[in-house]
Amino acid sequence: MNNTLKYYLYVVFGGIYALTTTGAVLQTFMLENGYTEVMTNVFFSVMNIVQVLSILVLTGVASKVRKTRIWMRNLYLLAFPFAIMLTVMCYFPSAAKLTALLYLLGAIYNVAVGVQGVLSYKLPYIIMDMKDYGRIMALSGSISGAVCFVLSMLLSFLLGRFDYISIMRIAYIVSVFMIALAALVMHLFKENNSQEISSGETGKTNILKYKPFTYLILPNITRGFCLGMVNIAVTIGYYHKCIDSYSASIIVIITSAMTIIGCLVYSRISGVLKDRKILLYSSIAVAIFMPLMVMRGSTVDFLIFYTIVYFFVTIINYAVPVTVTKIADYDIIGQYSAGRMLLNTLGTSIAGFVCVWLFERIGVVATMAMSGGLQLFSGVGYYVYLKRYVKIKDGNS
Repeated sequence: MNNTLKYYLYVVFGGIYALTTTGAVLQTFMLENGYTEVMTNVFFSVMNIVQVLSILVLTGVASKVRKTRIWMRNLYLLAFPFAIMLTVMCYFPSAAKLTALLYLLGAIYNVAVGVQGVLSYKLPYIIMDMKDYGRIMALSGSISGAVCFVLSMLLSFLLGRFDYISIMRIAYIVSVFMIALAALVMHLFKENNSQEISSGETGKTNILKYKPFTYLILPNITRGFCLGMVNIAVTIGYYHKCIDSYSASIIVIITSAMTIIGCLVYSRISGVLKDRKILLYSSIAVAIFMPLMVMRGSTVDFLIFYTIVYFFVTIINYAVPVTVTKIADYDIIGQYSAGRMLLNTLGTSIAGFVCVWLFERIGVVATMAMSGGLQLFSGVGYYVYLKRYVKIKDGNS
């Protein structure tokens, strides 16, 4: 089995367990277990802050990490307790009593997520030809999205016919096995050894004096804020009283479906449109459709426009990492990615904390419009920088 096939399996296994331990599924699980919208938002924001701190700690040493594959394999050990904890919560009628333990194990899990997120940008350099990175990443996302789509359909079907907690109990048991399989595949990767090099010199680069990083500080924060609002769509829908547990399961299906379609579309347009145009056009679309999700307080409107928004957010989420590989060389990619993720996750954390506060002061529609506007600011920022960058480099961005 070659590394490309292993990479596809790794992304699929990771996508399955992330389906239940993050995003809409976890939000719904908490809301159905007695947590309020505010409590759920705070939990997700705190977890994002934990990721920020883990990324911050790693920023200075990311470029010095040599055994990327081994690090990432071992980090899966930190994911097991949280998945097991969620399974245990299914057996307690009042899971809110386990809040302290949920925060503790959630924090451990998110430390792993933060560190893996940084190292994942180094992994392709040692297991594949970087010329194929964009295509492989988009295709793996499509495959993972297809698998998660089928599982989301199954989950929605079962939730409509059986007891919610009983079904989630099975889902979280499955997620534990998916973590083990993802770790196993990571262990089986064969390193090409041609790029996992570097001396201590790379660690001396000051990321705060590196123009490709400093120019995009604000665009990365504002993108993170918008992404944070999209990621807590279920909580927003519950607050706006246009989403319940069943329609929340439909959001999971939409997320998986748009991941597939977004990845496929990106893989086709990335060779036709320049990265800066993809980011700009997608950002304009997000800015237009985000407020329409809540304009009339309709469940149908929310689901339709969420579908459109998530489609373009998926394209942005794939375009940015590919763009980064063209901006930063391997010598600084770890440090650069850590810093970029730090800013992005900071924005996501801020969104979770101020979401309900903004709803109460300026309204849901205005808040969603502002969030879309912040993504547009990010898209314009990337567009302007990449346009200047093209004049200096080779014109591929």
